[in-house]
Amino acid sequence: MGILATRVLWIGLLLISSDTQAMAQAAAGQVNEADPSVSFPYPPEFVQGEYSGSMLVDGRWQTYGLQVVARGSGKFSAKLFAGGLPNEQNLTPYPTELAGQIDQDRLTLTSSGGLEFQFRASPFYQFVQTDSRQNLMAQLLRIQRQSATLGMAPPNHAVILFRDGAIHELTNASLSPSGNLAVGATTSFPVEDFRLHVEFRLPFQAEKSNQDRGNSGIYIQRRYEIQILDSFGEPPVENNAGSIYKRIAPRGNMSLPPLSWQTYDIWFTAAKWSPDGQKTADARVTLWHNGILVHDDVQIPGKTGAGWAEGPEPQAILFQNHTDPVEFRNIWLVKGTH
Repeated sequence: MGILATRVLWIGLLLISSDTQAMAQAAAGQVNEADPSVSFPYPPEFVQGEYSGSMLVDGRWQTYGLQVVARGSGKFSAKLFAGGLPNEQNLTPYPTELAGQIDQDRLTLTSSGGLEFQFRASPFYQFVQTDSRQNLMAQLLRIQRQSATLGMAPPNHAVILFRDGAIHELTNASLSPSGNLAVGATTSFPVEDFRLHVEFRLPFQAEKSNQDRGNSGIYIQRRYEIQILDSFGEPPVENNAGSIYKRIAPRGNMSLPPLSWQTYDIWFTAAKWSPDGQKTADARVTLWHNGILVHDDVQIPGKTGAGWAEGPEPQAILFQNHTDPVEFRNIWLVKGTH
């Protein structure tokens, strides 16, 4: 059938695991499925996510990926990708849009063109398509992808900012309830050229949308924001995750679902200034989002959003507090050119 059969495989720089049984059992354990008062016992934060498998098209089983986003009040939207989920080789696949609403104990996603996928939770979380005789036409299994740089150890010469629950070289820093770094901290030193590794986790906020959903950012020199946002299942535009905020959209949207740990690996070159204070070269940035290159040494023509005005004086890095409970961990920085 061509259904994903291997338990672990590599696509681009992202690790994919198809072992969803434990996840499904954990989710189902939150409620009593035998209770007749429970119509749809599966929590939306587990239904939301990425699915991978195959669909029968023109008599051949072909690879497809599905990103399902919880929209609150039992509503879901989804994107179906021919060729599989967005990855290093396929940064901007053209999706088919689907939507669905929980109806009693069922969730069905449909497209305007008549595609229909039904959610099933046993033996795995999955979306399936069947014909009138209940023959399987598509099966997409719930998977969890991980950034290839998740947990990356700092080099010996790195400046540790936050690691193993300990705060270093940060001001205005505090811990989240789970013991990770909360939003609002700044480096205790200004930065010029550097490499930065950051791991972050976004909250599950199904009832919210757009810029109100898991919003934070990394303000380099407090001037240039690398946007952090729950943009899972959204297009790669100039104010979504991975963007240089309102300046440059990422080459593709490599966001994982909220509640997943994600990574930014940033290489920054500071703007250059003449002795009389005139800018002679723009700042430049390279960004790897979850191990995938989304900005390649791009020039930033000026400050972004609410950033401070440009100037020759180096400034600190700010981990923006946009009131959402975004968390950080394993943050380290290597100073100098790269």
